[in-house]
Amino acid sequence: MFDAFASSSAVSVPDLSDSQRWPAFNRSAAELGVGAIFVFPLMLGAACTGGVTCYRTTPGPLDDDAIEVGAALSHAIASPASLQAIVLAQDEPLDDHTSLELRREVYQATGMVLWQLNLTATDAFSRIRAYAFSSGSTVQEIAHDVVSRRLNFAELPE
Repeated sequence: MFDAFASSSAVSVPDLSDSQRWPAFNRSAAELGVGAIFVFPLMLGAACTGGVTCYRTTPGPLDDDAIEVGAALSHAIASPASLQAIVLAQDEPLDDHTSLELRREVYQATGMVLWQLNLTATDAFSRIRAYAFSSGSTVQEIAHDVVSRRLNFAELPE
């Protein structure tokens, strides 16, 4: 999954017994009867926020239809899953207007951090998430501080 997260693209290992990429994982997976693994990234705009990992007992590549379905499903769940993570600390359910506003502010903050630190959108969003985690805040709170210019990532100590 980390390879899909780092590259923001799907990762396909159709035969784990032939792969040398993850020796410790491969041994454990083989004990569980896993023959192949496929990971589809969860993209929130240009930022990868995670991945959907699919396992299969028999080795072999996915056909084009299966790849298309995997990509479509990961795309369909990316925004709701990311939004849920953003507002996890909130007690009130979101309505459509609130949902749109939260996403807009996070997108704006990602763009601002991208510009402040000369990063990719993926790295800028990751910095916001990391800062939120380390400060005990939500991503939405940090995004709001960035957009309202109370927080400038270029001014933070390294």
